Order: sequence, then structure tokens, then C-alpha cells
Amino acid sequence: MKEQKKAEKPESKVMPLSVSPSAWMVWEKCALSLQAVKSPLILERDEYAKEGTRLHGIIADVLRGRLSFNDVQDDPDNVALIRFAVETVKAELSGNTNFAVESGLSVKVKNVTFSGTADCIFTNGDTVIVIDHKMGWREVEAEGNSQLKLYAHMEAASNKKIKRWKGIIINARFNSVSYTGGNIEPDYLANTAKDLTARTAKKQYQTGNHCAYCQRLSICKKIRAEIVKWTRPGAIDSITREPEKLAEALRLAKPAEKLFDTIKKEAQLFIDLGGVIPGVALEYTAGTRAWPRDLSVEEIAGRIGIADVTKMFDTKILSPAQAEKAGADKTAVNSIDIRPTRKGFKFI
Repeated sequence: MKEQKKAEKPESKVMPLSVSPSAWMVWEKCALSLQAVKSPLILERDEYAKEGTRLHGIIADVLRGRLSFNDVQDDPDNVALIRFAVETVKAELSGNTNFAVESGLSVKVKNVTFSGTADCIFTNGDTVIVIDHKMGWREVEAEGNSQLKLYAHMEAASNKKIKRWKGIIINARFNSVSYTGGNIEPDYLANTAKDLTARTAKKQYQTGNHCAYCQRLSICKKIRAEIVKWTRPGAIDSITREPEKLAEALRLAKPAEKLFDTIKKEAQLFIDLGGVIPGVALEYTAGTRAWPRDLSVEEIAGRIGIADVTKMFDTKILSPAQAEKAGADKTAVNSIDIRPTRKGFKFI
């Protein structure tokens, strides 16, 4: 009697992952953000992010020589931060003309493809230097920043002469610079890829504030389940007596707001395209009063009965950035200007 062959188990396919270094704060916490990826994880873009991208483009054009400071027509504060970023990069370059701006990097390690764009990257001897500009109102530290380390190791993968790396964060709005670095680790990309593959297979996830920046926020069942816990009757009663629960709920506030904001935007687009939502209609209300843009100040003054046009203007002292543009000494300005603190939550 012939022995029956045991049914062969189908080989488990290893899911291809495409990883964006700039999204490291999301996928380091949640591997679900990398599942079924056909393109790199792209962070959700809000108005602040879009403004940051625009300023990045101007900085890149100035560094490339396509644009001079005199050609930059923008808000004085923006001009000041652009100047600070460019001057800081040039100081780090120390005359080195062999540098890349908005440099696309891509490295594949088994089933994981790392790809992204470095703001500025160049080599000095056996060291690769990666510079990242930050335009936000939150000061970012370079130490522990996986984005910088990944870019450096991606560059080193194609240049075996590189033995060390240096990472620089330019916080343009704060006029501050932060540094990090170390030796190139031969197995760093391979170990990172192995870790991501293992965590993805286990469907590892962690919900929290970072979920607001994940492009899979709108389809993630895990974050919805977590948010539901805090929308049940009585869920937040006496919550301040339990700091642990307060911390948990607070970490979900931003992604919850983002979800409902997305719903409103989708509804607006649906109606704009001719769709009908039962029980919902668009309502137009008057916003803050403003002068017509097609009228000059003189025309407005004449129409409203003000003879002295100068009375239409409010005199204010120049901001530090405007004073620098007017010729003030930058060092002297920085010695007396202040930076009012902004209050917000930092999750640790």
C-alpha cells in the first residue's frame, strides 16, 4: 500500500514593503501602516505641511542658484527663515560645490524598499552629511531621528567609501541647529528591514497621536475601535481621576479630529460634484468683513468719506524679520528679540 503524500503547505508569500524614511514616527510605532503597500507611505498633508513643502522648494531653488534672495517675494518672516536655512547649509558645505538638493534615494533590501528625498546631502572625505529643514513651530531634535540615519545608510549602500555619517536638523523658525551622527553600521538597513517584515507579519500596531499622520487612518479598524471606547456614554466621566486613561484618550484626540475633518471634506466634495446627502444642505454664512480686492486704498477712502488716506493705515513697529530686511544687524536683533512660548502636548 502506497503511502499517501502529505499535503504540501502553500508557501507563505512575504509581503513587499515600501518604506518612506520621512514617515518613521508612524511606522516605528505601527507596522499596520506598511501593509499592502504599493507605494511608499506618504504622510497626510494638511495646510501647514503644504506650506512647509512650498518653503522647501524655495530653499532648494536658492541653493541651486535658480533663485536669489532678492527674487524671493514672500512674507518677511518666511524670507528670514529661508535665509537662515540657506546660510546654515552653506556654512556646513564650507565651499563644497558637490552637493545634492532634494535628492531622491532608493535602496531595496529583500522585500523592503526604502525610498525618499533628502533635503540636502553631500560627502566630506569618508563622511556623508544629511541635512533636513524643519519649518514647523515645534523644535525637532536630530538625536534619535531615524530619517537622517536611514538616508545616510541608503547613500552609504551605493558608496562603499563612506564610513561615517552626520545628520543635521535646521529648525528654521527657531534659528537653531541640531546635530547627530556616528559610524555606518553595515547591517543597519538589513536589520531594519527584518524588523519591519517581522512586525508586519505579526500585525503589530500601536494607536496614538501618530495615527493622525498615517495615510491609512481612513481605513484602519484598530484606531476606530480605540476611538469608539471614548464615545460610549460615561466613558469620560471622572477621567481626570485616572491620569493613565486621560493620557490614553488624549493620544487619540488628534486622529479622531482628523477622521471627522476628512468626513467633512469628503461630504463637501460630494455635494460640490452634484451629490445629495439626505438631511444635509450647504449653508453660506458671511465671514469677517474685508475690503474688495479690486479697489485701491484711495478708492476705498473716497467711497466711505475719509479725506485723509493715511487714516486708513495702522502704524505698527516692524517685526524682527522685517527689521532685518530693512537693514538691521541680524546679530543685534537676535540678542534682544524674544520667542513667546506656545503651549501644547508632547507625547513621550
